[in-house]
Amino acid sequence: MFFYINYYIIIVGEVMKNTSYTQEIKEELLASNYQNDELKALLSGFVKANGNIALSKNFHPISILLRTENQSIAKKLAKAFEMIYQIKPVLSYSRKINLDRSDVFTISIENNVEEILNNLEVSQGFLPSLPSEQIKGRLFKFYLIGVFLAVGTVNGPETSNYHLQLSFSDEGFCDFILRQLLQRFKEQKKMDFKKIVRKTKFVLYLKKAEQICVFLTVIDATESRLKFENYRIERDFVNSYNRYQICENANYYKTIKTSREQLKNIEIIKDKVGFKVLDEKTRAVIELREKDEEYTLKDIANLLNSNYGIKISKSGVNHIFQNIAKIASKYGGNN
Repeated sequence: MFFYINYYIIIVGEVMKNTSYTQEIKEELLASNYQNDELKALLSGFVKANGNIALSKNFHPISILLRTENQSIAKKLAKAFEMIYQIKPVLSYSRKINLDRSDVFTISIENNVEEILNNLEVSQGFLPSLPSEQIKGRLFKFYLIGVFLAVGTVNGPETSNYHLQLSFSDEGFCDFILRQLLQRFKEQKKMDFKKIVRKTKFVLYLKKAEQICVFLTVIDATESRLKFENYRIERDFVNSYNRYQICENANYYKTIKTSREQLKNIEIIKDKVGFKVLDEKTRAVIELREKDEEYTLKDIANLLNSNYGIKISKSGVNHIFQNIAKIASKYGGNN
């Protein structure tokens, strides 16, 4: 006779369906070759984040159940348990009865359960515990990899909504991850995870692209990080170009609008008094404006210098047009 005590997160691995990029990251992590102590830290993080422990009536653990929708994760975990603890985990799958009908893979361990949990620092007897040896030195990275494989997601880099999150059911474990594993990065000003409560979950998340890249670097997801950065650089370039084009278009339409007002004023002066009353410099400006309404003030200043030998600045050209407007305003023009 036994019953279940669920003091660990009992969440099916990748809950979100928009996880193609998350899947790529996890596949990259699974393809790495790990030493036994590294695998043990990875298992410790995964089991703590995504473990269902069955207890007997005497509160002794009799089985470990791990669930994921990722078949590669299930195979990696089963093989790791077999290699490190010389046991044969039972690997099975079922299909969820909902709209997506996705497969759920379950790893069941029923041999040496208490010994394994103690060794992984997941629990002591029937009481949950937090790791100490598994997160020392270089092993903290592999513990974090295990946690990410269990409850981590990252939005695809093709979107502009950058978002990486780790979602927990146990607030105590969530705070442990935040304060013991991730605090060092906040102090180094490299990553600053925020914590929110979303329904029954406790979520740690990053929103800044640079910080997401740091996290991917920490867990050795190098290829995925490069893909993320390439998408980000490309998008930033496109956005910058679009902003430039918008600005250029705005300036162009502004130039055309102003030019046409200037041409109206020039036409009024021509009809009312003619150009003989104007000085040589003003007549040259009028000639260039009538030649092309798309000339900017800078264009006209350059042409005055090259074609007429008149040295004048952009602001000087603008001053001439203001004088033209004043003269035209006496005869009903635009001032």
